[in-house]
Amino acid sequence: TGETTTASLSLASVFTATDTDGDQVVIDAGATVTIQNDAPTQNAGVVTFAVAEDALATGNLDAVGQTATGSFSGAQLAGLVNAGADAPVAIAFNGAIAGNATGLTQTAAPGGVAHNIVWSASGAHEMDGVVSGGPNDGQKVFTLVQTAGVDGQYGTADDTFTFTLLNHIDNGT
Repeated sequence: TGETTTASLSLASVFTATDTDGDQVVIDAGATVTIQNDAPTQNAGVVTFAVAEDALATGNLDAVGQTATGSFSGAQLAGLVNAGADAPVAIAFNGAIAGNATGLTQTAAPGGVAHNIVWSASGAHEMDGVVSGGPNDGQKVFTLVQTAGVDGQYGTADDTFTFTLLNHIDNGT
């Protein structure tokens, strides 16, 4: 979308024109440069990890070697885009998705109604999945937390984005 944005630079008064007998005029109109903006684009890269409900405190006893937590680095996420001329990119949460469905559901009891799990912003550095409606309305199902890296700056390659599964989700079957 940003690729169509342009800025214009007037070259008024940048050039002079001199004829053969030395008469000169400043070219003060007519020449411009249109500069097209460069915007990052998403590439075909993928980064993934797996978490397991069995690793929850309420999970099964066969959770050996399983975890309810996983993480991405800022560098891994930055690798999912082609930064272009304005590199490097800063990685942050998109708070505009708060209230949107995550695509996951949770059913409170066997035979109960499935309720959407929606995105919820908990400040600038945390996005949560919370149940929308039903007896578990507002319950956090997972958290995704950004931690600044060694440089102490948010949005850089050494940040860590940690996903923690807190509660069960429906398995879609």
